[in-house]
Amino acid sequence: MQGHFYLYLLRLCLVMNNRNVILLCLVLVSLSCLGIKAGFYKNLKEENPVFYQILIDRFYDGDKTNNFRVDKSNPYGFHGGDIRGIYEKIGYLSELGVNAVILSPVIDNVDGYVDYNNYKHYGYHGYWPENFEQIEKHFGDYRILSRMSEGLHKSGIAYIQDIVLNHSGYKSFWEKNTVWVRSVRMGGCIENDEMKQCLFGLPDFKTERKDVRQYLIKVYKDLMKKADFDGVRIDAMKHFGSLLVGELKDELSKINPDIIFIGEYWGTAPDSNGLAVLSDYKTDFLFDFEFRDYLSGFLRGAMRPEVFVSYLNKRYETAGRSFIVFLNNHDLDGIITHFDVMNEDEEFRVLKIMALLQFVCGGSPLIYYGEENGLRVGKGIENRRDMQFTEHFKGIRNFYKTLISLKKKGALAGKFLTEYKDGLLYIKIENSSGIYVAVVNRERAERETEINGKIIRINGPDAYLLRLNKDSTEFLLPH
Repeated sequence: MQGHFYLYLLRLCLVMNNRNVILLCLVLVSLSCLGIKAGFYKNLKEENPVFYQILIDRFYDGDKTNNFRVDKSNPYGFHGGDIRGIYEKIGYLSELGVNAVILSPVIDNVDGYVDYNNYKHYGYHGYWPENFEQIEKHFGDYRILSRMSEGLHKSGIAYIQDIVLNHSGYKSFWEKNTVWVRSVRMGGCIENDEMKQCLFGLPDFKTERKDVRQYLIKVYKDLMKKADFDGVRIDAMKHFGSLLVGELKDELSKINPDIIFIGEYWGTAPDSNGLAVLSDYKTDFLFDFEFRDYLSGFLRGAMRPEVFVSYLNKRYETAGRSFIVFLNNHDLDGIITHFDVMNEDEEFRVLKIMALLQFVCGGSPLIYYGEENGLRVGKGIENRRDMQFTEHFKGIRNFYKTLISLKKKGALAGKFLTEYKDGLLYIKIENSSGIYVAVVNRERAERETEINGKIIRINGPDAYLLRLNKDSTEFLLPH
C-alpha cells in the first residue's frame, strides 16, 4: 500500500515537471525502497521512560465478536480483553502520562488447555504460542494491531512487544518436531541445564540450532513489519543463549535502528552479575528483581534501616536507566501480600510509600496495569485480576501522575543520598532543577522533623516529597 503511494507521488511530480519537486519525490521514494519505516517512537534510550505493563486479556474488552470461550468465572480462562480494548484506552494511558507500554504476547496460542487447580487453564496470557505466523484469535488481527500501534505513536507512547523465543505451548504441534524441539513427552530435556530443561514442562526450542534461530527471527521480523513495535520484551531470556538475542537485534535494527531490547532474565539486579548479563546479551534494559524484596523487608520492619540505606546508596550507582524497577508483575505474588492485614487507610499509605520509593530510588519505573488505581495484586492467580479503571483509593491516580511527570522531566534523578535518623527515612536528590527530598515514616507512631526551616509531622505510615527552594519548601506529594 505504501509502495503504491510513493509510485503515485512520483508520477504526479513528473507531471508537474518541476526540477525541485522531482528531486524531493525521488528522495522520498528512495527512503521507501530502503525499508526504513516512519512512525516509530523516538529513542527511549535518551529519555527517562516510565513503562506500563499490560496483560491483554485482563485489560479491556473492546471487541465482543472475539469473545468465544470467554468465562470470567474461570480465573485461568479467557476474560475478553483484546487489542481493540487497548486501542480504545489509549486516551487513558496518555492522560496517565506513561511513555512506553509493554504488551503481553500477541502470537496465536494453543487452542487446548491443561487441567490445573480444578480449572481448565488456557493460554489467555499469551505465553503458550503455537502458530507464530498468526495473531491470537481472542485478541484480534494484524489490522487492529497496526491501528493500535499507530494510535500509541500519535499519543507519544512507545509500543514494546513481549515475545516468546524459548518454547511453544503445551500439546502444540511443535512437540512432534523432535529435530527442532525437546519435550517431556518426546524426550531430550535435561533437568539441571538452564538451556535445555524444558521450563515448566513446556516444549523447548533447540535455539542452539541455526535453522531454529533463523525461523524465530523471521517470524518476529515479519511481526515487526506489520505491527511497527518500537521494542521487545524478551521472555525467559535466561533459558537460551545470547547468540539468538544478538542475531535478533541485528535483524530488527535493520527496520528500526532505535529498536529497544528489554530482557527478562530471572533474578537479575543492578549488581556486577546484572551488568554482566546486560553486556553479554546486549540488551538496553533488564528487570530488577531485587528492589521490591528489600523495600518490602524495610517497610515491614523485617530489615534493619541501616541495611536498607546501604543497599539504596550502593544500588543507585548502577541502576541508572538500564534497570527497570517494578513492584508487581504477572509472575509474582503481589507485594502487598507480604504485609500483615491492614485497614484500607493503612494500605493506601503503604502503597503510596512504595510507589514514591520506586520512582526516586533509581532505575526506570514500571507500572503494572491497575496499580495506579489501587487494584490489589494478590497471591497466585490473583496477580492477574481484571483491570479496574476507577480508583479504589481516591487520589492514588493523581499521586502516580505527579510521579510520572517528575520522572519524565528528569527531576527524580541526580546526586543521590539516603539516610535514616530519628525513625525517618530521608532521600535527597540534587540536580539542575533543584533539590528534592522524600521523607518516609514506616511506623504507626507520629514522627516530626524540620526541613528547610519548616516543621513536618508525619502521622503513621506515610511519605512526603518536597522541593527545596531558596526561600521556601514546596510540597509536591501529597498535594
